[in-house]
Amino acid sequence: MRTNERATRAQHHDVPSCYQYKESTGIRYSQTAPSFGRSKSFAPSNTWVHTTLSHRTVSTSQRQRADDLKPWEDSSRRSTMMNQLLQKDQPQKVIRMYKEDLDEKRDTTVFEYNAIIQAYSDQDDLYGAEEVLRKMVLSGVKPTASTFSVLISMYAKHADVEKGERAWMLMEKLNVRPAEGTYYSMIAMLARSHSKTKRVEELVYQMRGLKKGTIPTRAWNLLLVCYSRDNNFQRLTEAHKQMVDEKVVFQIQTWSILVEGYGQAHDLTTMKELWKEIERQKIEPDEHLYRRYAYWCTRIGDLEESNRVVQEMRRKGYKPVKNTVVG
Repeated sequence: MRTNERATRAQHHDVPSCYQYKESTGIRYSQTAPSFGRSKSFAPSNTWVHTTLSHRTVSTSQRQRADDLKPWEDSSRRSTMMNQLLQKDQPQKVIRMYKEDLDEKRDTTVFEYNAIIQAYSDQDDLYGAEEVLRKMVLSGVKPTASTFSVLISMYAKHADVEKGERAWMLMEKLNVRPAEGTYYSMIAMLARSHSKTKRVEELVYQMRGLKKGTIPTRAWNLLLVCYSRDNNFQRLTEAHKQMVDEKVVFQIQTWSILVEGYGQAHDLTTMKELWKEIERQKIEPDEHLYRRYAYWCTRIGDLEESNRVVQEMRRKGYKPVKNTVVG
C-alpha cells in the first residue's frame, strides 16, 4: 500500500496522533492496537498502529498517552521497560530515560530507581549511582534491599570497604531489612580485607535470621576462605565440624577451600579424610580440586598419594601441574 493511501486510511479512523503514519519515519502498521489497560472498544478493529518501534518512539508515545493511564500503571510499564533494556545490555538507554524524567519533573518509583541504579552499576559509574540514591532518599522514596545490594557490589568492585560500611549503616538507619543477596554483597566485599574476618563472621551468623533459618553454603565458603587466609586453622576446623553437624550441602568450592586450608596447616590426615569422604559420596572433583589436593600431598611429602591422584587426573583428561608430578 502506498504512503498516501496509508495516511488516508489512518485518518478515516479514530487513531491517536502518536500512531498516525509519518512518511519520514517509514514505520509499518498492523491490524492490532495495544489497549494500554483500556477496554477493547477503545481501538477500532481496522486501526493501523506501529508494529516496529524504536526506543525513542516508544518513549514518546507513552508520554503522549500518560494522562490516560493511572500513575501506578504507567510506572509499572516503565519499570518493566527499563528491566527489559537491562536484560538486553542497554543500560545507557535506561539512564537516558531517567534524565528525560528529571527534565519533565516526573515522579519516579522505587522499582524505577532500582533499575536506574543497576544501569549506572552496569556502566561502572559509581558517582552516578550514588547521586540516584541521594535523590531517591530526598524525594521520600524508601530504598529496598535490592538497592543496597547493587551499591555494595559496586563498592566491592572498587575495593571501597569504608563506603560499603556506610551504605550498610544507612540501610539499618532506614530500617531496610537486608536480603540474602545484600548479605552476600557485603560479606564478599569484607572477605577481601584481612582485618574484617570478625565482621564477616558476624554477618554470616546473622543470616540465620533470614526466612530459611540456615546459613547458605555460599556464605560458609566465604567464612572458610577468611579463616584459611588468616591461618586460623582452629576456627576453620570448628566451622567445618559445625557445617557437618548442620548437614550443610557441600559444593565443589567448599571441598577445594577445605583442602587448601588443611594443606596450609600441613594436616595431611584430615586432608586425606576429606578426600575419602569425597569418594564415599561419589562426588566428581573438578580439575582445580584435583590439582590442589595433589599439590599439597606433594608439598607435605605423601608422594604415593600424589602420584595416585595424578594418574586418576590423566585418565579423566585433566592435565596436572608440573609441581604435582613426581618421577
